[in-house]
Amino acid sequence: MFGTLFVKRTELYNAFVSASSQPSRQPSDDPSRQPSGVPSQRPSDDASLQAADDLAQRAPAEPSELSPDDPSELSPDVPSQLSPDDPSQLSPDDPSELSPDDPSELSPDDPSQLSPDDPSELSPDDPSELSPDDPSELSPDDPAAAEPGVIPSPPRLHRRRRPSRRTALTLDAIVAAAIETLDEAGVAGLTMRRVADRLGTGAASLYAHVSGRDELLELVFDELVGQVPLPDPDPDRWREQLRQVLLDLYRILNAHADAALAGMGRVATSPRALDATERMVLLMSLGGLTERVIAFGIDQLGLFVCATAFEDGILERSGMSPADEARYWADLHMFLNNLPPDRFPAMARVRPHMVGHGDLERFEFGLDAMLAGLEALSDAERSAAR
Repeated sequence: MFGTLFVKRTELYNAFVSASSQPSRQPSDDPSRQPSGVPSQRPSDDASLQAADDLAQRAPAEPSELSPDDPSELSPDVPSQLSPDDPSQLSPDDPSELSPDDPSELSPDDPSQLSPDDPSELSPDDPSELSPDDPSELSPDDPAAAEPGVIPSPPRLHRRRRPSRRTALTLDAIVAAAIETLDEAGVAGLTMRRVADRLGTGAASLYAHVSGRDELLELVFDELVGQVPLPDPDPDRWREQLRQVLLDLYRILNAHADAALAGMGRVATSPRALDATERMVLLMSLGGLTERVIAFGIDQLGLFVCATAFEDGILERSGMSPADEARYWADLHMFLNNLPPDRFPAMARVRPHMVGHGDLERFEFGLDAMLAGLEALSDAERSAAR
């Protein structure tokens, strides 16, 4: 603070001397510190000194300036032997002597008073104090702030990954893929390799779940049978309920190419097929059918459903177009109508009923005939046993 006060006073004095066209003289140390006998270097003109003092008193005082006459304001770190009027005794590297908050304390013309290594001398809030060419002042997130000679990480494009064709390999997934393959290629085209390709895996991986093609066909049939709703048994409606179960099974098998073949030549051993068989046997028992009729009848009913469903889909799986199929049936009807009645008199009488009926109507007729026949056979056995 004292050094600053002295500099201001000296500047005012020099300005006064210049204005008075007097030769400039260098200020000396405090006369009280000069040895006796040495003449003072200050001008002998007391009026000039008095005028310089008056100018110093009229100058606006800085709030940060401390009175040199107030010893309580002196910093305890400042040695008492330093003269407050001698700027040469103040170290410009001592930040305690300069107030970083008072810009008037720093001389803009004297670069030695600013320490480039001292960040406290620069205001971080003043963008003019920061040099844009200085990489040390840049944000650490800026690639330019990297160390010299080090290549920063380049930007990457974020690409979306393509979804994998691979499906979680479970038994249910294998059976579902087998049904899709069956609809597409039929029983002849149902191979382990085709099912594996549909799942996006190798054929060898399927053998961890199924033993081979035969077991796979059995599982396909079991899955389709499991789609048939099973009613709660009602003794008063046993025949109606049994008929509906068989009709639903026919429709489901007919909707999948060659699926009915999987149920032919096999005894039901899979879980869902066993559940359906158990429910149908129970319904027939509630109808009062004998055990022999039930045992034979359940086998024939299953065979009838599978055989009819397979046959009704033959033309559809042949590759014929709907127009070609309609033309075939029209030609067949014409052929039957042109048979000589004298050679086929019995057929000539029923010929109107031999044509003009759809597959479902014919199936329902056969189903009713079989159920009625089972009841008749059961009554005959019961009568014979009396």
